[in-house]
Amino acid sequence: MNVVFRAMRSDDWPTIKCHLDLHLVEDTKGIMVEDAATGDFLGAAIFDHWMGNSVQVHQIILHPMILRHGFLEEVSKYVYLTGGRGIMYGLIPESNEKALKLDKHIGFTEIGRMPDAVRPGEGVVVMEMRKEDCRYLKGLH
Repeated sequence: MNVVFRAMRSDDWPTIKCHLDLHLVEDTKGIMVEDAATGDFLGAAIFDHWMGNSVQVHQIILHPMILRHGFLEEVSKYVYLTGGRGIMYGLIPESNEKALKLDKHIGFTEIGRMPDAVRPGEGVVVMEMRKEDCRYLKGLH
């Protein structure tokens, strides 16, 4: 597998919508992950709601090998170095145990919950990763 990263284009939005229930907003940006040999879509990181020191991140990981090919380093460089932000936020439905486990494993910290945000009885877990705690920036500053 030859993993390549590229900037999200407007024609990528239908692919993203197949995997995430997101709305394209004025400040939406993203990193697409593809197999260079086949052109297959392997994943993405979508960023929106850019504020002074933070941004919300949404991840699509269709092939776990992208984690070993620099996906988290690319995401971290984009947010903290290129984007100049100090915090990444993720809002994960409580029922998405797989995403919660992965986010905790890669270094996100739970900072709160929003009850009933998804639907009555199902809330959202608010996760953050701060630049100073990001292990994927080691040697990249």
